Amino acid sequence: MVHKITLMEAYLIEIARNAGVSNEALLLKAEQQDLESFNHLHESFDFAELYPLASTEGNVFKKVLQDGYKIKFLTFPGLVNLLKLKFNKIKDKDFTVEEFNIKELRLTKAETENLKTWLSVNWMVEEKEKGLEIKQFQQ
Repeated sequence: MVHKITLMEAYLIEIARNAGVSNEALLLKAEQQDLESFNHLHESFDFAELYPLASTEGNVFKKVLQDGYKIKFLTFPGLVNLLKLKFNKIKDKDFTVEEFNIKELRLTKAETENLKTWLSVNWMVEEKEKGLEIKQFQQ
């Protein structure tokens, strides 16, 4: 089961991972109530915001780190930021943006599967000839 987390929780996890922090180090610091020691990784974020996730029953934080997550609601800027954090993909270099849609994004098959697991339900992925297209789901 993939657990749902907030966009901010995803940011904090991916910023730490991007800086080379292992899942084990994140778990250890959460157990030691010392997640603030990661605050130097980003001047605007407080890693203490991970405590509610880390203190839930059933070790949800560990499962999120090991098994992945789905974001509860993902904004367009959040999507662009996570593409950079998770896959090192940069707007106008690795993909184009057209009316809040991502176009011509090239990912490996494994990266594409990973993307599909964490995207919130308000987004859909289509494979096109020039790469992936990610667009908001219209009901």
